[in-house]
Amino acid sequence: MRKKSKNDSVDFEKKFLDGHVDKVNRLSSRLYFILSFLCIILYIFCRVGFYNYPVNRALFIVVFAISSSTILLLYDRKFKNHKAKSLFKYLLLIATQVIVVCMATDVNLTLTVSYLTMPLFTVMYFDPMFTFISCIVAAISQLIGIVLRAEQGVEMFWPDITPMYYIITNGSGVVLEYIFITALLTFSSKTARNYMYSVFLRNQKLAQVQKQILYGLADIIESSDTTTGQHGKRTTEVVTLINKYLLEHNIYTDECSVDDMNLISMAAPLHDIGKIKVPEHILLKPGRLSPEEFEEIKKHPVEGSKIILQTLLKVEDPRFVQIAHEMTLYHHEKWNGTGYPDGLKEKQIPISARIMAIADVFDALCSARPYKEKFSFEQAMDILKDLSGKHFDPELVNAMFSMQDKLRKLYFENA
Repeated sequence: MRKKSKNDSVDFEKKFLDGHVDKVNRLSSRLYFILSFLCIILYIFCRVGFYNYPVNRALFIVVFAISSSTILLLYDRKFKNHKAKSLFKYLLLIATQVIVVCMATDVNLTLTVSYLTMPLFTVMYFDPMFTFISCIVAAISQLIGIVLRAEQGVEMFWPDITPMYYIITNGSGVVLEYIFITALLTFSSKTARNYMYSVFLRNQKLAQVQKQILYGLADIIESSDTTTGQHGKRTTEVVTLINKYLLEHNIYTDECSVDDMNLISMAAPLHDIGKIKVPEHILLKPGRLSPEEFEEIKKHPVEGSKIILQTLLKVEDPRFVQIAHEMTLYHHEKWNGTGYPDGLKEKQIPISARIMAIADVFDALCSARPYKEKFSFEQAMDILKDLSGKHFDPELVNAMFSMQDKLRKLYFENA
C-alpha cells in the first residue's frame, strides 16, 4: 500500500465514508425502531402485570421512543450533507442511551447488557473517536444506573450492606470492564478503518488502471477515424460536467444514482467503439456521406453494443457493462423518437444515452471536421436550444446552458 497522502484521506472521507455512514445510519435507524417497538411491548407487559416495573416510567419510555424515532427519521430525510450525517449518529447515541438508562436503572428489569448496544454497533462506522465517546457515554450511563439502583436494590435484596458499598463495589467493576471494552472496541474500529482505507486505495488504483484501459480503447477507436481527434476524451469531460450538475441540482436522481453517474463517465469513451466495424473509406470520407454510406454508419451503435457485451461482460462489473451497452446502442436516439436504431423517444431512452447524445453532438459542433469548420460557442449553444425537445432532453439542454462558462473554457479557452 502506498504512503497515505492528504488528498487520499479527503477522497476516502468524501467518496467512501460519506456513503458508508449513510448506509450505517439507515441500519442504525432500523435497529432503533426495533428498540422502540420493544419499549411498546414492555409497556403492554407492565400494564397487564407481567413485569413489576413502574407503568408511568414505561409510558415515558414509549413516548420518548416514538417521538425520538420521528425526529430522527425527519432529520435523516431533510439533512444530507456530511456534517448532518455525522451529527445523526450522535443524536442516535443520545436517544439510545436515554432508553437504555430508563430500562436498566430499575432493579426489577436491570438490562445492563443493553449499555453495550451503541458501543458495539459503532465499530461499523469505522470512526475510532465515535467508538471511544460511545464507550465513555455507556460507562457513565451505567455508573448512573448503579447509583439509581443502589437504594432500592439494597433494601430489596441486600439489607445487610449499605448503598455506598454497593455503589463502590459495582462501580469499580464497571470502570475496570469499560477500560477493557473501550480499548478493545476502539482498537477494532481503528483496525477496521485502516483496512477499509487500504481497500479504498487499492480500488482507486484499479479504477485508474481501468480508466487508462478505457482511454486506450478510445484511442484505438479514434485511430480508425482520424477525423474526430480526441472526441472520446472531450465528450467524457462534457458527460462528467453534466453528471456533476445533475447531482448538485437533484435532477434525474430517481433514474440514476451517484454510482451510476460515475459509471456513465467511465463508459463515455466507449460510445463510438462500433466505428471500428465501419469501412475506413466511409469514416475518412472528406465530404458528406451518400444515403447508402450513412446507412452503413448507422450500424455502428448496434455493432458497438455487441462488442461491449461480448468483450466486457465476463471481466467488468455487470452494471458498468449495462450502462456502457445502453450508451453505445442508444446515443443516436432522439427525444422526439426520430433517432436510430430503435426510434425510442423521451424517457424510453436511458438517461446515460441522453447525456451521451448531447455531449456527442456538442463536441461535433465545436470541433472542425474535413467537411465543415467548427461552429462558434454561441452558434453551438443556439443549435442546442433549437433542438431542445426535438433531438435532446430539455432538462439536459438547460444543464448545458447553466454551465456555459465551463464549456466555453473546455472548448475555446483551452484550445
